[in-house]
Amino acid sequence: MIAGASVGMGAEFATQLAAQKLNLVLVARRTDEMQTLVEKLTSTYAIQARTISLDLSHSDAASICDCYDGAHDEQHVLKQQSLNAKIPYR
Repeated sequence: MIAGASVGMGAEFATQLAAQKLNLVLVARRTDEMQTLVEKLTSTYAIQARTISLDLSHSDAASICDCYDGAHDEQHVLKQQSLNAKIPYR
């Protein structure tokens, strides 16, 4: 699960992990940019990617916990998390 995955370091982490053939759960507030990234990664690297739209800067702890719970279930087990919201990458 990568938070802040629409741009910056989050998008770069997503790209690097997709290149290693890891399936992803991306969390970001910029839904359009995140969806564009998902389309690129799934077609380029033949991975699966799920998205969760959430603005972590305006979310309470319960929303963040719900996000985490929604990211994994019996079929999808989270092995790594990267919380990169608000970290620009140039």
